Amino acid sequence: MLTVTLDSVAGKRTATVATVAQAVAALERTVACEDLGASDCRRGFGDVRRGGEVVAHISYNGRIWPSANWQPGMKELTAAQVAAIDAGGAL
Repeated sequence: MLTVTLDSVAGKRTATVATVAQAVAALERTVACEDLGASDCRRGFGDVRRGGEVVAHISYNGRIWPSANWQPGMKELTAAQVAAIDAGGAL
């Protein structure tokens, strides 16, 4: 199982999900239901963890990134990389 951090000005929370796609959906629901802007999201918002380790990060706009801090030139995860995370692997 995966967890996605959804901490915002509305409160601290996480969602437990089976796949990265479900994590994206949970994040998008939270943004829409709480009418959050990007500045309303707290540090770690969108971090996807397995067993406490960050395995991916979902940005406010729903894009999926490697778990490392974003840097210029960094690319979104490919479908194959997301599938590897869903299967229990790491990048």
